[in-house]
Amino acid sequence: MAEEKSAKRRRRGAVFYTPIAALLIIIILIFGISVFFRIAAIEVTGAGKYTVEQIISVSGIKEGDNLIFVDAKAAEQKIGLNLPYLNEVVIEKIIPDRVVINVTESKSIAVLSYGGSWWIIDQKARVLEKAGDEDAAGKMTINGIEPVSLVEGRVIIVDKKNETQLKYLIDVLGAIYSAGLSEQVGALDISNISNISFTLSDRFTVVLGSGQDADYKVAMLLNVIPKLAPDENGKIDLTREGKPHFIPS
Repeated sequence: MAEEKSAKRRRRGAVFYTPIAALLIIIILIFGISVFFRIAAIEVTGAGKYTVEQIISVSGIKEGDNLIFVDAKAAEQKIGLNLPYLNEVVIEKIIPDRVVINVTESKSIAVLSYGGSWWIIDQKARVLEKAGDEDAAGKMTINGIEPVSLVEGRVIIVDKKNETQLKYLIDVLGAIYSAGLSEQVGALDISNISNISFTLSDRFTVVLGSGQDADYKVAMLLNVIPKLAPDENGKIDLTREGKPHFIPS
């Protein structure tokens, strides 16, 4: 009987002390996290248009902040919204005390006329900033799309009925950029989404047809051009699948 009473007391003691032990462990963990993992260094890679100081300031992350509690996704969104020339932002939290902000900049490859002003557009049809005539000179001009509004840091905003047109614009801009032709394109006409075209090097009018398979069509274009004589001008029709057709001027 005495042994049974002793065992019961031990069990009651264990039941009483277990929550206290758990609470103490939690307190120790919280204390440890609050004391340790303080950010001692913030690094930025890929900065060009903006300074390292600008990027860090906009992120809201500061030295001395607790690394564990830093909301990297929120900071990435904040940077992207406030610094429109940044195409991609990825924040790494490196234990025990370092943050690395990796940024990739957008490329100002085209301009769009809207509201009596020029607006600079990147390879993903994102609006970078309002531009003067000097800044717009020499850049690809986008014709035939009617934005509802333009907001720095956001893709061109269009009516729902024009969403396919916007998608094709993004695809075509991406294909032109990836092919390294951005600086050679004079004007891109997307007014008819079944007959998209652009001028190239003051020599050619390139007809894509629809914006579908834009990368493939631009790749065909790159194969055609070297086969033409340097003094040849005309139309390059890429609407026939796998059969580009050159029509001299």
